[in-house]
Amino acid sequence: MSSRFTVVLEAQDEGGYTARCLELPAAISQGETIEEALKISVKLFYPS
Repeated sequence: MSSRFTVVLEAQDEGGYTARCLELPAAISQGETIEEALKISVKLFYPS
């Protein structure tokens, strides 16, 4: 089964990125890079 989510990435003035999932408003993550912010988001969507 696959799922699709819409993630909005925002560059922060102080550096790094914030990733927000439109379908899961509580799922917000931050990372130093876009890749890091997305990896953390995936862990929020699919905790192990």
